[in-house]
Amino acid sequence: MANTYAEHVLLQGQDDAILKELLEVNDAIGADNTLANKYVCLIGEAYYDAETGDEKELADAFMDAHGLLFELEEELTAILNPDNTHIAVGFAYNQN
Repeated sequence: MANTYAEHVLLQGQDDAILKELLEVNDAIGADNTLANKYVCLIGEAYYDAETGDEKELADAFMDAHGLLFELEEELTAILNPDNTHIAVGFAYNQN
């Protein structure tokens, strides 16, 4: 589910309706139309201007993004929230 939504975000941008549909299809939404489990979806977007475009430069950009998770208040608050028992962090890129 997370990978499907990540691909959607990369290609078409964020869409709460698509996210809700994926949660429903994957039985994450209960019968009373509430989340059976609490899901927090944080998406940070950053753009960098590639100088060389090689793999080392891309790896360095991902490391910089990783560091930002611990510098940005909203993301850090979610990561450290004891109510969030499972956290997945992924990095992806597209031609933009």
